[in-house]
Amino acid sequence: IFVAASDAGNQSNVGRSTEDSMREAERLIGEVRSFGLPVIGTLSSAFGSPYGDDVPPERVLALAQRFVDAGDICSTPSSA
Repeated sequence: IFVAASDAGNQSNVGRSTEDSMREAERLIGEVRSFGLPVIGTLSSAFGSPYGDDVPPERVLALAQRFVDAGDICSTPSSA
C-alpha cells in the first residue's frame, strides 16, 4: 500500500488527498492483517516532491507512525 507524503503527488497519482489515502490505507491494513497476512506500506515523496509542494519531516514521521500504528510491518520512505 502506498501513500504520497506530498498532497500534490498523491492527488496526481490517485486523485485524492494524502489524508483520504491514509485513512483508506489504515482501514485496508487492518482488514488484511485480520487475515494474518503481512502488509507493506510505502511513503512516496518522503524526501521531496517533484510537484513543488513542501513535505515537512514532521509530516513524514506522522504518516509513518500511522502506518505502524495500523499494523504495517515495514514502512519504506521513498523519494520516488
